Amino acid sequence: MAYLRVPPPTGAFAVGKVERLLVDEGRPEPATSDPGDRRRLRLVVWYPAKAGTGEPPRYVTDLDAIGDGLIASGELGPLEVAGLRLVRDRARVGAALRTDRGAYPVVLLSPGNATNVEFYGSLSQELASHGFVVVGIDHPYQVAAVHLDGDVAVYGGDPPRSDAEEVVRARIDERLADIGFVLDRLEEDAAGIAAFAEQLDLSSIGVMGHSNGGIAAAHSCADPRIDACLNIDGQLAGGPFSSRVGPAAPVKPFMFLTKETELHPELARLFEEAGDGAYRVVVPAAEHDQFGDGALFRPRLTPIAGTPDDVMTVARGFTLAFFDHVLRGAPQEVFGTVEAPTDVQVFVYPLRRTGSG
Repeated sequence: MAYLRVPPPTGAFAVGKVERLLVDEGRPEPATSDPGDRRRLRLVVWYPAKAGTGEPPRYVTDLDAIGDGLIASGELGPLEVAGLRLVRDRARVGAALRTDRGAYPVVLLSPGNATNVEFYGSLSQELASHGFVVVGIDHPYQVAAVHLDGDVAVYGGDPPRSDAEEVVRARIDERLADIGFVLDRLEEDAAGIAAFAEQLDLSSIGVMGHSNGGIAAAHSCADPRIDACLNIDGQLAGGPFSSRVGPAAPVKPFMFLTKETELHPELARLFEEAGDGAYRVVVPAAEHDQFGDGALFRPRLTPIAGTPDDVMTVARGFTLAFFDHVLRGAPQEVFGTVEAPTDVQVFVYPLRRTGSG
């Protein structure tokens, strides 16, 4: 039996969700053969909302348009796509933004390879319920399927093993360009969402991502507009810091949330050099995909919480604690308040304090 639900957020705010399609006229779309095709990005934005407003929740709002594309991508089967219609979501579509609490910190979200950004609804809605605006980026041809104003961009497939490293680097670079463009549009016109024009605190911006998106988040720390970066279980040639060998230590607040219990000595040295503001949170029981929603929807015999639920509880807790600390100035002790129904190892650099729970 499948229990198809997004866990309820723990914050005081109701959560809304809205989508926007942005066109970067300055960049061609490298995945198509049409020289006039420009890079288009679909945003999914979660935000604090006025309770009772908006339309009933829909987990994937444009499922009718992209359902066949999700199947064609090879990432989901017909039964899984049909099951997405049954997911009990929490974010109401098009709900009115709550405007009585001042401007909200912003967190950009880059999803994992071949995974649509909606599959991080649990993390995003948790942040939004606590007063953050989360701007999720569906990177066309890198996620399973994206609806682009009549067209559907389907995942381009895994690269041949011989070209994998080069292709992944190019994809990370493309994600960085996407993130930079979204930041430009947030500064210019709140990414075309008029209601957000006076409600975004663009002096407090974080980026988080999973897998390839986590590496992109780490790279994005170089952008002067970014204040903090969270990499969720993304490792490439430069460990959690970079897609290339020989990464520099992060100079801004950085968290690596991972399942990996071992750390290469060179990476350990980089964490130590990063000094205050660098964190590594290890969830040994986790699997790579359990940091997103997909694992929550797997068939189970009873509704009793299992490992995916426990991992998500930890992931939501530390994601919120990190951004609460680095973007809103909550004391570092906030990490000690995170609920941990499974073993967690927390490393605060330099290693003056190590805890587990």
